[in-house]
Amino acid sequence: MDAAGIDSSVIFPSHAASYCVLRDVGFESALHRARQRYMQNYCSGANGRLSWVAIATLRDIRATVAELTHWADRDANLAGILIPPLCPDGRLLDNPELHPLFQRAQELDMPILVHGGVLRAPHGPGAVELDHAGFIIRAVYQPWGGMTALSALIGGGVFELFPRLRVGVFETGAGRMPWLVERLDDSYAGRANLVPQLKRKPSEVVAEGRLFHSIDADERYVEHCVQELGEDIWLFATDYPHPGPAWPHAARAAIDRPGLSESAKTKILGANAQRLFSRLCRQ
Repeated sequence: MDAAGIDSSVIFPSHAASYCVLRDVGFESALHRARQRYMQNYCSGANGRLSWVAIATLRDIRATVAELTHWADRDANLAGILIPPLCPDGRLLDNPELHPLFQRAQELDMPILVHGGVLRAPHGPGAVELDHAGFIIRAVYQPWGGMTALSALIGGGVFELFPRLRVGVFETGAGRMPWLVERLDDSYAGRANLVPQLKRKPSEVVAEGRLFHSIDADERYVEHCVQELGEDIWLFATDYPHPGPAWPHAARAAIDRPGLSESAKTKILGANAQRLFSRLCRQ
């Protein structure tokens, strides 16, 4: 972290959200609790520079709420709670069964963090529709999942129902976002009756400042994203140690762009993350 110029980091899990394939929901929850204990111990010796995220067991929301409450009271290094881009049974993130989790996250001032994976459970759009075309799947699967998650949260009125809730969407590519927001606005303009919980244009939800989205350090259209959707939603993130800009140069690669203002660079590298992860500011 010192070599990369990173002051603090929020550590996400990798495959743990895929434990939803287990037949025994209790075993799934137990594995998540074990990882929570491990991460609390792992981050405890880092003097506040390492934070971690809890994993939701979406098949047992009551247990997830209890687990989130337990750790929020006990560990200042807990930064948020991770959910996949859709539920294990295929329902979207506007599923009312998730509302108790959103409500508790809002009460605890804890963000909901959306992060999926390629062709691992819970499987999202593109898992079976693309004829096992690996080249296409690697390019569009995670962005497709991110678009589905974001569209459901906005269209389902989650930001209206929970007016203090903050949400971050990670590792789905930022370049598609201006296009997606335009398409959502167009859909809302002609078919607002399909989303009765949504009371305003999707672009107004994005501009409000409670929805955040990561950028990949080496993606091409960051300046365009900032120009179209503003400076306040973008987050620097890496997929380290997975492929990407060579470590430790990712932070510099993310902002080494002539079209970005100094204000935008400051927000992308940290200020926006501090707004999303409010507990980082308390350490």
